[in-house]
Amino acid sequence: MYNFGMRAIGLSGDIAEMFHRIAVREEDAKAQRFLWKNQTTGVVETFQLNVLTFGASCSPRIAHYVRELNTKKHADEFPAAAKAIQSSHYVDDYIDSCHSEEEAITLAKEVREVHARGGFHMRKWCTNSKRVLAALCDTTTYDEKQFFNSEEIHSYEKILGMWWSPHQDAFTYALKFPVLPLLLLPMALLLLPLMLTLLLLPLMLALLLQPLMMLLMPLRLMLLQPLMLLYGVNSSPSKDLRPADQHVAASVCR
Repeated sequence: MYNFGMRAIGLSGDIAEMFHRIAVREEDAKAQRFLWKNQTTGVVETFQLNVLTFGASCSPRIAHYVRELNTKKHADEFPAAAKAIQSSHYVDDYIDSCHSEEEAITLAKEVREVHARGGFHMRKWCTNSKRVLAALCDTTTYDEKQFFNSEEIHSYEKILGMWWSPHQDAFTYALKFPVLPLLLLPMALLLLPLMLTLLLLPLMLALLLQPLMMLLMPLRLMLLQPLMLLYGVNSSPSKDLRPADQHVAASVCR
């Protein structure tokens, strides 16, 4: 990504079906046999995959090795393209930049030629230059990249998982928000005061009832005095007790 934004003309391309363009040796391809049931006849047939498998842990490493081997084979004839492939390739993605449109056109065509000699087909060319794009895309594929001639300038291309705007030459982020939470947001704002009220109601009641309890304290003592006399409970603390014990005794009597 650093090399992609380092110079004026950004350039990227993709090797079409890279794994399936690399053949597997006959003795190894037998390990890629699988059964397939014909849905029409019900007959179970045996097939064999003679190319690299998508999803196999070894496929990226083998593909990288074959690509590098092919590059070294043509490095003397295309030194600039060989250097670009070795330093600016991420698996099947080619991402680079050049100082001028002429340099970008020449380099991209050489990279495409080196890959073609190894059986790889470069496609999905993307650049921030109309001239470079026109030189790289033939008549059969140029229509799918006509974002410069469109009235809509907010067209984006994916570069290693990030959205890039060729028109603005800037990276952007696509943010997606679920619709349901947005619809529930006004309802949540309406219910928020009610929820706060329910949470604070016990505290508010306690603060309001505290003065009333203080006022009712003498009345409670008056009601308990006859019962204490009836059962012989002395409400006054003993003189033999220490001040701290007297306070406890008085509290128990109350």
